[in-house]
Amino acid sequence: AVGFSHRDCGVEMGQFLLRRGRRKIGYVGALAQADVMRRARMQGFEQALAKGGHPLVDKEILLDRPGFYPGYYGLETLIARSPHLDSVYFHNDEMAIGALHYCQASGIRVPEDLGIAGWGGMEAAAVLPKRLTTTVVPTTAIGKCAAEALVSRIRGEAPQEVTVMQTRLVPGETA
Repeated sequence: AVGFSHRDCGVEMGQFLLRRGRRKIGYVGALAQADVMRRARMQGFEQALAKGGHPLVDKEILLDRPGFYPGYYGLETLIARSPHLDSVYFHNDEMAIGALHYCQASGIRVPEDLGIAGWGGMEAAAVLPKRLTTTVVPTTAIGKCAAEALVSRIRGEAPQEVTVMQTRLVPGETA
């Protein structure tokens, strides 16, 4: 098995937002299917916030796929219910980019009025007017490591049972 810890990704983003001085934090996610990985990331995020003394204020979990438009209307719904939030973590970068468009359309300044953070390291996140705060997943390295483990197994060698790859939090300019 080759992969990374979704829970650790959530913990790292929660700690990062708290270090940035964010205290009234929300979350927007989607339930396209039973997404165990998203849930582990969200649980790690919530645990880090609670441990830091600032539990998650509100969350919006949509019965939709995690995409640009669900990020837009997910943030719109969350802000209507909890207008005092100072930061929101999103299920993925697509949703965070949709939220950035909602902020632009609504006159919400990012990050001054509201911090926005995504997950996944989507290529588009790097070319926005403000670099998205996100977590980059080393997909190529994971694939290479998995292929090497498979070749070792085919050769009769005993590869590691589990290889945990490191993700990278990109501070960006949105949170």
